[in-house]
Amino acid sequence: MNNANYFLVIAFLLTHIYADACSFFCATRNNQVLMAGNEDWSDPFSKMWTRPATEKSFGILYLGHSDYQAQIAVNEHGLAFDFAALDKVEGKNNAGKSSFYGDLFSEILAKCKTVDEALVYLGQYQFHSAFSQAMLADASGNSILVNQDGIIKRTSDYQISTNFNACNIAAKNYDCLRYKILDDTLSKKMPISVTSFRNLLSRVHQEGPAPTQFSYVFNLKERQIYLYAFHNYEDVIQLDLKSELSKEAWLQDLKQLFPPSFEEDYFRAHHKDSLKQDLLKIVWHKEAVEALKQYATLKREKPKIGDYPFVLWDLGADIVKEVWIRESKGIPFHYWWSPKNYRSWKSKNPKLKEALKIFTFLENIPKEDPKQQIGAYEMKGFVFYVLGENEKAKDYFKKTMEVSPKEIGNYHRAKLFYEYLSEE
Repeated sequence: MNNANYFLVIAFLLTHIYADACSFFCATRNNQVLMAGNEDWSDPFSKMWTRPATEKSFGILYLGHSDYQAQIAVNEHGLAFDFAALDKVEGKNNAGKSSFYGDLFSEILAKCKTVDEALVYLGQYQFHSAFSQAMLADASGNSILVNQDGIIKRTSDYQISTNFNACNIAAKNYDCLRYKILDDTLSKKMPISVTSFRNLLSRVHQEGPAPTQFSYVFNLKERQIYLYAFHNYEDVIQLDLKSELSKEAWLQDLKQLFPPSFEEDYFRAHHKDSLKQDLLKIVWHKEAVEALKQYATLKREKPKIGDYPFVLWDLGADIVKEVWIRESKGIPFHYWWSPKNYRSWKSKNPKLKEALKIFTFLENIPKEDPKQQIGAYEMKGFVFYVLGENEKAKDYFKKTMEVSPKEIGNYHRAKLFYEYLSEE
């Protein structure tokens, strides 16, 4: 494994593989260009944020889950992507291509207006996750599906993805009722509309432990966005993309847009991640010490919290991610697989010091899993670096290398920063 792949080894765990049963589709018909999808996953704390245009990049609206990774996005020109989980594919489409340091699909939306322009990037760079599949669709009505095995171009006026390798579609080597429902309906050549796509989303939505958390319909020609929460297709939020991208960059919980729903609120309240969300609110409105006190109290009163051993590490990491997204004006957090792109990030945001307190707490308690200590050391090093405390950063990157196996990403990210600081 080369050094590039060390930084990418956990990318498939961190981005674009959330859905147990996502369904998305697009069609061009009766002068309409529409794309729609259901995002099915256990995480109910979905996020939405914007990345306004600059001289070097187009404006983008992102939708994602609580870890701030971009699952869906659409840019100011009506180029959009969505991702679905797959069983591992062979990787036949990556031969001879280069690694891309960062989120390739965010880069595509930042620089491309059309699918044809995106294909230039996809011809040059590897699709890194063997466990996911993407759709790209544009306002002209063009679309593709892409995974590590190939790029599948649209052969009719619609295209569909669920959770099997799209390279098997031509041979009909798949068994998916959701795909069959969508294909049978769209093949009838009926006129398409936001209403008809909403109805299709309802027919293939999922409930249970990994329900449809939110759904969308994009009118790519008109740059209109229609959002639905927790498989409730009666309440819709409509956004004008041009208007949203003309504002200052913003980030918010998707739930804030919708009226209260007993079913969704019950699901959220009984979800394990609700603890982290409660602690995040305490950190943002008070201090980390208050969140740690609350965690200690809950751990005594509700021992099952111990079943979520990384809650505090996730808490600290999410603070860092949100500070980055806000200060970068909407760029998703890619440190895990493109650390060299963060050597220029410097900040005095006081919430980073609150994150340090959380990682320090983790550093000084017994570890059931050594990964917690490795992660706490690395994140302390990174936060010290961002705060400009280079000697402390260097010390913690060195500690990370001392406790981390050399074959994992923590070691190689720490080594990169340690060497960089040693050269200064």
